[in-house]
Amino acid sequence: MLVDDYLIVDRRSSASSPQKGDVIVFEHPKDPTKNFMKRVVAIGGKTVEIRNKQLFINGNFVNERYVVHEDVITYPASEQPRDNFGPLVIPADSYFAMGDNRDASMYSRFWGVVAKTKVKGIVRSIYWSWDKENNMVRWDRIGSKVLYLFRTIQSTLQLIIRYTSFVTYSVSFFAIHLTIPLYCF
Repeated sequence: MLVDDYLIVDRRSSASSPQKGDVIVFEHPKDPTKNFMKRVVAIGGKTVEIRNKQLFINGNFVNERYVVHEDVITYPASEQPRDNFGPLVIPADSYFAMGDNRDASMYSRFWGVVAKTKVKGIVRSIYWSWDKENNMVRWDRIGSKVLYLFRTIQSTLQLIIRYTSFVTYSVSFFAIHLTIPLYCF
């Protein structure tokens, strides 16, 4: 995601059960006044472990081509859980969510799993993208499905997700606009 991407978030009941790989919007577990957006890397019943920045689910290495590691330092678990974590069995009706910029964001390794009841929807696509620096539309991003676009956003930014609800053909969605500052932690 980039700053000033406008997103379509699916809020239908079918979107309340995300699968591995889905980018979700959810109520932050430590601060319910904030909505966060992260990728589901494991669902209830799975065992998550991170070894030297590599994700393992049920003991199997997961090749995540969308993940970014910017920091060359690998911390031992005794210092912090960023690069070495677990194993942790994910409770039923919960999700282990991580950002794609693994070195620069805080997520389930730091604040725990996301309960199914906290999921607000699944990010589906970008419906508008504006480049403020160049004062132009990023046409190549409009209509893009959000699968591997959830990438590096500068770690010093914070995520403010403002959303409005609307109903189209009896299907509930909400739109999200990524603005400065971004909550990456």
